[in-house]
Amino acid sequence: MTWGAAGLVLLLVGQGPAMAEADRMYADRRYAEAVERYLALLQEDPENPGARLRLGASLLQLGRPEEAIPHLEIAERVAPGDPAILQVLGQACLGAGRFAAAAARFRRLLENTPDDPGVLRHLGVCQYQLGDFEASATSFRSALSSQPENTRALTGLGMSLNSLERPDEARPVLEKAVELAPSDRMARLALARSLGDLGEFLRADELLRALTAEGPEDWEAWYFLAVLRFRNSYHEQALEAFDRCLTLRPGHPETRILRFRSLVKLGRLPEAGAVRQELSGDPEVANDPEFLLGHAEYSFQTGDLATALARIDEALVRRPRSGMLHHWKARILHHSGETAAAQAEAERAVALAPDLREPRGLLVRLYQLQGKESEAAAQIEWLRTRERAVARGSRR
Repeated sequence: MTWGAAGLVLLLVGQGPAMAEADRMYADRRYAEAVERYLALLQEDPENPGARLRLGASLLQLGRPEEAIPHLEIAERVAPGDPAILQVLGQACLGAGRFAAAAARFRRLLENTPDDPGVLRHLGVCQYQLGDFEASATSFRSALSSQPENTRALTGLGMSLNSLERPDEARPVLEKAVELAPSDRMARLALARSLGDLGEFLRADELLRALTAEGPEDWEAWYFLAVLRFRNSYHEQALEAFDRCLTLRPGHPETRILRFRSLVKLGRLPEAGAVRQELSGDPEVANDPEFLLGHAEYSFQTGDLATALARIDEALVRRPRSGMLHHWKARILHHSGETAAAQAEAERAVALAPDLREPRGLLVRLYQLQGKESEAAAQIEWLRTRERAVARGSRR
């Protein structure tokens, strides 16, 4: 997901007629003209931190953060610790994707104003982009303590909780964000992810279809829709959405892998075989656990159980706690006649991913084969309870 840049408000204090004229241009949002005037001023006084700051702010407003950063770094060196320079430099680094550098500036600002909700929110964005989701959740919560209805902070907190695999906590936060800002696409997209992870397929699908209808060029909405449908076994519809994703963003690795797996699921093996060969030759995806799983599924369907098992073992080296990978290993072992080993793998899959239906269904068959009727009955009861929940619409 992408984050919108916040507007900059500078306290403009003139330093002579030329600076005052440049400041008026900035205040009137004539940023391109302001850039030229500030550059001219800096020819005469290269170390002027005020002109460097305002030049950097003008460039940032023009969507040119990389150009802004060197000027702002000079201003920071001349006037270290200046709050306005730290603020604008932090936003420029954020806009340029330099998240660690941006976070360092926002932390320095918080040393003097630890409760500033805007700075806390910007720090949360940096932490989220750096993959420190616990820290980002903490920063967004701190921002919300003084601005409980700030939709950006609510959305950031919900996204952080989603990434921490806590969709049950994320959902009410994101529902509040969407209630406050019904047109906010980021909040709606994050809510759809929470709903999908909670098994509420119909609501998630409805949200994502609305987002793709409103923004047909929104790759991210199409991707989330495709993944949602893939996970819920609507493979024909998923394939259509993946094709749309690749039209908007050709070559995207995860999309190519999941499109391949959709072809396998649909039994379109000749087409899937050609894609498998293509992906196997791409170093960016050849060792990805999702691709290795797809390769195993393809080999399983073509009757090559040895290759299927080898690919699953490769994937498990990279993702040893994946319940789905252990389920597939159990399935391959079962078809190879290794019932006891298959049972152990299926039980491991259930322990790692208790909500997965597939390994429990496999365990029913394995237990029954071995005359373990009470164990089979327990799994059957779990599956029936799950199906009743699906019928009530609370999960899908």
